[in-house]
Amino acid sequence: MRIFDISREMTTAVLYPGSRPVALEKLCSMAAGDSYNLSAFSADLHAGTHVDAPLHFIDGAADIASVPLSRFFGPCHVIELTNRLLTAESLLPLMPQKAEKILLKNSVAAVLTPQCAQMLAERNITTLGTENLSVAPFDNEGEIHTILLSANIAIIESLDLSHVEAGEYFLSAAPIKIKGAEAAYARAVLICFE
Repeated sequence: MRIFDISREMTTAVLYPGSRPVALEKLCSMAAGDSYNLSAFSADLHAGTHVDAPLHFIDGAADIASVPLSRFFGPCHVIELTNRLLTAESLLPLMPQKAEKILLKNSVAAVLTPQCAQMLAERNITTLGTENLSVAPFDNEGEIHTILLSANIAIIESLDLSHVEAGEYFLSAAPIKIKGAEAAYARAVLICFE
């Protein structure tokens, strides 16, 4: 069994424009004479590798604590991209027929078109992961997120797939349980049972 950590390290991950800086504050330190180490952490919930809940773009929708955990565990397919603008026509031929969870490799600058998001919703995709800070272009965040989240597609953003090959894996990417939150950090890993 091999385990691939596909999460970004929180304090060095690139942040979405306008996000507050990530802060790790030492409250107690054994090096300073305290009897233990204790830290406080502060960041936007969309910093680093994270999961979006429907509440992110749909008022009154499910928060991150209510998204079914089945979205974050199970067989998934890593698809290697060659295009930056993902249309239904460019992505569909790359998708395995019965895929439910899809992670997009080489997607640091790749974004979905609305038609591509609609195609994923119609194909009953349950989970979509990207290496980009967002699945949508900055000027069309709302429409694309709403299409995906309305179809109960879990969105995992800011993954690091640079060290994994395209293919089938077992995904584990549960978000932290925070009632009322629209997103949460996730420690995403891929498992290969060969």
